[in-house]
Amino acid sequence: MVRTYKHKTSRADIDETIVARALTEISNGRMSLRTAASEFGLKKSMLHKRFKKQRNTTEDSGAESDTVDQGKSKYASNQVFSAEEENMLNSYLLKSSSIHYGLTLRQTRTLAYEYALKLNKKFPNKWNVEKQAGIDWMKSFLKRHKNISLRKPENTSLARATSFNPANVNAFFCNHKSVLEKFKFEPNRILNLDETGITTVLPSPKVLIEKGKKQVGQIVSSERGQLVTFVGIITATGNALPPIYVFPRVHAKDHFVNGGPIGAVGLAHKSGWMTAELFMNVLKHIVHHLSPSKENPILLLIDNHKSHISLPALLQPLDVGVYGPFKAILKSTFNNHMATHPGKQITIYDIPQLSKQPFLLSFIPKNITKAFEATGLWPLNELVFTEADFQSSYVSDRPVTDSVVNSNLSNTGTTGQNATRPENKSVLDERDTTPPGPSGIVTPEVLRPYPKAAPRRNVQRRTGKSCIYTSTPEMDAIKNKEQERQIPKEKKRNVKRVIFESSPDKEHMDAEDSSEEGGSFSDEGFDGNDFAEEHSILDSDVISTDDFVLVKFATKKTFIYYVALVQKLFEGGVECEVKYLRRKLPGWSFHFPVISDIATVIRDDIVLKLPKPVNHKGTARTSDYFKFGVDLT
Repeated sequence: MVRTYKHKTSRADIDETIVARALTEISNGRMSLRTAASEFGLKKSMLHKRFKKQRNTTEDSGAESDTVDQGKSKYASNQVFSAEEENMLNSYLLKSSSIHYGLTLRQTRTLAYEYALKLNKKFPNKWNVEKQAGIDWMKSFLKRHKNISLRKPENTSLARATSFNPANVNAFFCNHKSVLEKFKFEPNRILNLDETGITTVLPSPKVLIEKGKKQVGQIVSSERGQLVTFVGIITATGNALPPIYVFPRVHAKDHFVNGGPIGAVGLAHKSGWMTAELFMNVLKHIVHHLSPSKENPILLLIDNHKSHISLPALLQPLDVGVYGPFKAILKSTFNNHMATHPGKQITIYDIPQLSKQPFLLSFIPKNITKAFEATGLWPLNELVFTEADFQSSYVSDRPVTDSVVNSNLSNTGTTGQNATRPENKSVLDERDTTPPGPSGIVTPEVLRPYPKAAPRRNVQRRTGKSCIYTSTPEMDAIKNKEQERQIPKEKKRNVKRVIFESSPDKEHMDAEDSSEEGGSFSDEGFDGNDFAEEHSILDSDVISTDDFVLVKFATKKTFIYYVALVQKLFEGGVECEVKYLRRKLPGWSFHFPVISDIATVIRDDIVLKLPKPVNHKGTARTSDYFKFGVDLT
């Protein structure tokens, strides 16, 4: 079937509403066919066919029905669903997407097929074979409903979607309003803090290629990048404080932020994430720039991450209007850097310099002030969110288990925090899975009900909520919780049940095995508790490239050692890039693996500088193995 057929005449270009008005005038006897055709600018022959079809349909059905459906054009005679039924499908698709459970093309075609079966509609036999509507129907449906388009959604976690509900938003604005009224904050004293992750590998921007080409590639540093946490701090006046970077390192060095934004601070944690300990340094950074005091305090708005001490994403100005442009510009900056530096990888130390320009272009007063206004934080606007904005929490909008029975006995109004919002009819209170009423109209939700979570169970765990953490009750609760957390818990003893008595020979073998636990070896490294004390590198020892060294890794109970080749030294000699070797068991021969294992280590983790290795003699295979003239046992 030709989906892009172009009409050669304008015969099909007729306004159906005008035809319906003309048919109404003729049916009521106020106009003749000739007069109606002349009055509404229609052809008499076409109007005669429509009127005759309408009259025959009315006589056959014995009751009045929709005039438009009775005398519809022959060009729509083979349409599967009526206009009203398609509008119900359209509404169902829009509602599903608004609650973050949108339907794909295949799911929509399957729903249309089931809907047509339920309504006993006439459709092509191919629908029965494939158990779904045809692609031609799908294309035509999208053309008839211009308010629907195929889009790729953004992944939204269940916790984030369900937490943004009227109760939580009301609680937050209640606290926010009380604090503003109590301390009379000026906009320059209202701050928002949030983190975002920057990896050394970002998604590539769109590029121009040859049409029809299937595979498109773009050079990046590696398959998976290393994470650096970026901390942004903005004020309601449109200003931004110097950012903070959290690097995946044990110790922070000044050269980490070389070339970055002026005043930027570099912190370090082995995971590269923000922690409660590092957050104290962030607070000191804010105090250094704003100098808050009891007489002139500041209001800091943060999210509900455990490293902070509760704010949904849609109430975060940084998430709403700043980080989007920042990531878009950063993506292009990374791509430009790879194009101008061919063959060179982007490391975590390049991120501050590469993010400087995106920071200056995105953290501007226009973006910041608009973001604060869009979230209703400044100027204060408690009604900035409508009921349509809370559609994402529709799925989890269910009662607690104990209140399910009570909710069926009486229809009571909303109480508590929900009562503080305007008395508009909430779309969340509607139960869309209601069966068809007396009119007999079957809706799509009868076949495919909207997703609905099961009733809540009463759990003892306290859920997070919006709080003013400088208030006395909250501070006391935090202190008590911290004290309880620091109390050491009694460890449970793992007692093994004796089922079979072991023989004396078996016990003797177990004793021999247990005596050798402290000196076991692996195919990659070897461990021991006394090796670091017997072999230690001096500060005066010089480490240079192409040196073989011994690197230690700390575990819970011991150290594991690896042989590595130094490939690169960074500024200051504090860190270096090494390439690890693998040990060949049994024995003390080492070789480079097929897939290179490259990492960055600090000098403190290098415990021994090894002598130059000696290659094995023999075949070409054994010549790739090295031996070092030192006792590693």
